[in-house]
Amino acid sequence: MAEARLDALFITSANNYRYLGGHVTPFWVSKSRPMFFLLPMRNDPILFMTSNQVTAAEATSWVRDIRSWEGFVKEGIDLVVATMKELGLAGGRGRLTGIPTIVELLEARGIVARYLSRTPLYRSENLSRGHGCQVYVKYENFSIIRSFKARGAFYSLSRLSERERRAGVVTASTGNHGQGMAYAGRTLEVPVTVVIPANTPKLKADAIRSFGGDVRAQEEAIGKASTHAEEIAKQKGKVHIEDGEDGGLMAGAASIAWEIFEDLPDVSAVVAPVGSGNLLAALCLVAKRLNPKVRMIGVQSEAAASVVESWKHGRIVERDAQTFAEGIATSVPGKLAFDVIKGAVDEMLVVTEGELRDGILTALEGTGQVAEGAAAAAFAALTRYGASWSRQKVVLLLTGGNLPIHVLASLLRERARA
Repeated sequence: MAEARLDALFITSANNYRYLGGHVTPFWVSKSRPMFFLLPMRNDPILFMTSNQVTAAEATSWVRDIRSWEGFVKEGIDLVVATMKELGLAGGRGRLTGIPTIVELLEARGIVARYLSRTPLYRSENLSRGHGCQVYVKYENFSIIRSFKARGAFYSLSRLSERERRAGVVTASTGNHGQGMAYAGRTLEVPVTVVIPANTPKLKADAIRSFGGDVRAQEEAIGKASTHAEEIAKQKGKVHIEDGEDGGLMAGAASIAWEIFEDLPDVSAVVAPVGSGNLLAALCLVAKRLNPKVRMIGVQSEAAASVVESWKHGRIVERDAQTFAEGIATSVPGKLAFDVIKGAVDEMLVVTEGELRDGILTALEGTGQVAEGAAAAAFAALTRYGASWSRQKVVLLLTGGNLPIHVLASLLRERARA
């Protein structure tokens, strides 16, 4: 009699299985191939079983006794991704131009762990006490570039062919994305050109150069900078990578959500600043798979609310971007990001420019950390909307800490005079 074949990929741990009451959420890789996944917890034994068209004996040969999450990241993800590619579920190299699959999200998690240290997630007693909910902060400012942007850069560049790596890439950035691309490019030996708009702080422009990026400054807003970057790519035969339009950047940024759920598996809501929408879309791709009930909340300044308006209308809407927070000063959502956001985000909130400035000081008082203007959006939302999150476990993303010292000094002087 022929040996029975398995029909699902199942990655689980004893703790998670008990916590979720034995429930497993299916990931539909294709209509005929349901795939199952549960996130293992730190220091919990992990069991691998494999997928369609694989016998139990073959599955057993792939099981590894990995006793820590770090071991899972370094060995287990590579094993699972390789297995799934062998089964033809997904995979391949080259630019990722569509929404990442679960294979690519897992692969990106492994790539990010290879090059970047994980960032901490801590409960803030000060913020929790003052707002009636349990507030946790994910400190992306602890990254070597002081923002989350290197995550996506490493995965996106790692997928390039040898020819594309030699030719180099060009991108547009208001600062942090350019730093991430420059740092990843230097590490992976990929030349990176970054076109920056007029409002890019000198702090960020200098940082891009320090990480090896070729900076091209121009006097227009970020939309014009993106157009100029695309023109350079065509003229020089380089690869154009646009934030909000690149699946590799999205998959890399999604590694934040893997880390959040490992540290806080019963998180109630995740609150993230929104520019083009790439980060929020990335978080949704992982978070909604691990727990469909988790609330995904995006925040924009009312002075740059194109994603909020687009989400409300169910179509891409362009709006002026006049916010001081250059990291979220985008006039239109990324098309790829919006394809995810429109169906996965639970709330899109706005804050005023004044609330955004106050959010910088809220973060400083509540965490002891400096949040740049864009990162302050989550803290501004906590102040304005936190009462509606009563008793929930809420994660705020401190997405970056590249704030010019004169801006912080000005805010502190204003607070002292109040």
